[in-house]
Amino acid sequence: MYCKFCGRQIADDSKFCEFCGNLVQNQRMTAERPEGDLGEPIRLDLPDEGPADEALSALEETVVFRPQPKAETPANPITPPAPKKKKKLSGGAIAGIVAGSLALIGLIVLIAVLASRPTIRDVDVTQFIKFKVSGYNGYGTATCEIDWSGLETAALGDYPTGTDSKSKKKQAEYREQIAILKSAVTLEFEKRENLSVGDTLKATVTVDETAAETLHINFSKARTKEYIVREKDLNGSSAFDPIAEFVDVKFEGLSGSATAEVVAKERKENYSFTTYDGKKYVLKVSVSGEALRFLFTGEDGTEKEVRIGYMLDKTEKIQNKDTVTLTLDTSAKKELMDFGLSMNNYQKTFTASGLNAIVDKISTIEKTKISAWNTSVSAQVRKTVLDNWAAFIHAGNTAPTGTATMENINLVEKLLVCGEKSNKLYLVYSAQIGDDMILLDGGAPQTMYFAAVIENILTDGDGKLLEKEIKLPEGNKSDILGAFASVDEFENEVSDDGTISEDRE
Repeated sequence: MYCKFCGRQIADDSKFCEFCGNLVQNQRMTAERPEGDLGEPIRLDLPDEGPADEALSALEETVVFRPQPKAETPANPITPPAPKKKKKLSGGAIAGIVAGSLALIGLIVLIAVLASRPTIRDVDVTQFIKFKVSGYNGYGTATCEIDWSGLETAALGDYPTGTDSKSKKKQAEYREQIAILKSAVTLEFEKRENLSVGDTLKATVTVDETAAETLHINFSKARTKEYIVREKDLNGSSAFDPIAEFVDVKFEGLSGSATAEVVAKERKENYSFTTYDGKKYVLKVSVSGEALRFLFTGEDGTEKEVRIGYMLDKTEKIQNKDTVTLTLDTSAKKELMDFGLSMNNYQKTFTASGLNAIVDKISTIEKTKISAWNTSVSAQVRKTVLDNWAAFIHAGNTAPTGTATMENINLVEKLLVCGEKSNKLYLVYSAQIGDDMILLDGGAPQTMYFAAVIENILTDGDGKLLEKEIKLPEGNKSDILGAFASVDEFENEVSDDGTISEDRE
């Protein structure tokens, strides 16, 4: 039936409209009643007593009408849909349904196939490369290997468990896959030795992609792994520079003729160290012949000696700024390693400096100094010659000289004669001399030459004159040379003592 209030179809036995909520229990009774009708008369209860006619009469007199609620007309009344007529499917529609069904079946089959395929595992094999470093700094050893246990789990999953036949079959298959995996992955790394802290190690893996595909493994493109050696990798190692710690090169002599020798360096504190196994030692080094003597003394007083040979590339005729290279013999490196000492340096170059030098050029001496020396020396020449006249003028003849004269003393030449280890500056003077023998029979005064000697003219490493080292004439007879008939005669006298400087004045 249809609700008279909202016009919607509801069940025939409904008491209320499920759409608008109005009472519809007597709706069929008034389905044909015109709008505005007061509704079905409702009879009052008949009296229990009296004849039927009286009762009917009383009923007629007491009939009342109960007004029915006025139905509100909806704004958009809903017209009950007309029953649909069933259409026959066309051939195209049927074909479409069949095609869709086939596509759905294909999708279901594809999902089932994909679900049944083995899982592809992504594996970075370099994550399972393990480096191992041991030894001492400078003598470390490195090896490298693959963590097969970790790689197997990452590539193949966990090892199957169980004791039933199905589990045992899976376990056998797993072992076969391990064998394939180990043949498919190859590690390339050569054992490294003599490693130091900071060295870089590099390992490379190759993968058989065909074998990997059979195992359903997708190996990453990473194929190399590097590792930098750390301090903690090298147990108790100690970088050891024996030259810097214990050895020095000593230069002695004048620049140009100095010598070099290896000496033990003086230390304010003992060189002590502890090996990786906890043993403590004190090391002292001395020089013995052509070798360095390394003496190790343990806490218990035990001693062990290691000798290391050395060589200097130059030992003589050394001058300032010359370089001398000290080289140690490395054949004893392994003996030092017994104490955890890694010889990381076996060669060092030393530069000669600070050596005093003889002056080999007059131009090196300040002219003001030569002028001051001349003032003092010329007076000494006059006094020394007059005090030793017979020895200078008459070759020791003590014949009476009468009145000896020495006039017009002038500096005429400066000669610097240099030897290998010393030098002498000669200030050559000319003088007119005379006495009774020289002036005999109307003779004239003669010109003779005398030389005063200044010795040990040195400069320091910076080229400054060492004033305290210079030896000036003291007025002794041995400080003056003469008398010579000419400067050439004097030069011949002193040329055997060394080389005359070319910048003579």
